[in-house]
Amino acid sequence: MTTSTEERLSLLADYCRERGVPMTAQRRAVFEKVLSHKDHPTAERIYEEVQTVLPQTSRATVYRALDTLVEAKLVQRIAHPEARTRFDPVMQPHNHLICESCGRVEDLEENAKLLSPGDFDVPSWEIKQVTILLQGLCSKCRG
Repeated sequence: MTTSTEERLSLLADYCRERGVPMTAQRRAVFEKVLSHKDHPTAERIYEEVQTVLPQTSRATVYRALDTLVEAKLVQRIAHPEARTRFDPVMQPHNHLICESCGRVEDLEENAKLLSPGDFDVPSWEIKQVTILLQGLCSKCRG
């Protein structure tokens, strides 16, 4: 079941209201830009796109809005030590492919085994999430 953009924006508005923070045009624009991507955009790319509709928006505002979206569990942060952080609006469990050369991130959906926290028994740990990042070279970089 997919959730429409309007339903997701409504969830953000509810989250803001519950915390007593305004649902600003900037927060809305940042979320709309993230939702419009299937390619896991960077914060910088979101900033550049928000600038086209709200040119007065600062980088700091975009970063804070992205943090809010992650805290609200409406967007997930994909961190990679050798590439810039990317953002993914798909919250259902799925795996990712990351290019070691260009930093491109793709969803891996075909025949990928999904692991759950219950698959692990690590003494003195409570596993909350399992994320699999497969690293390699994308077709463009493999050339």
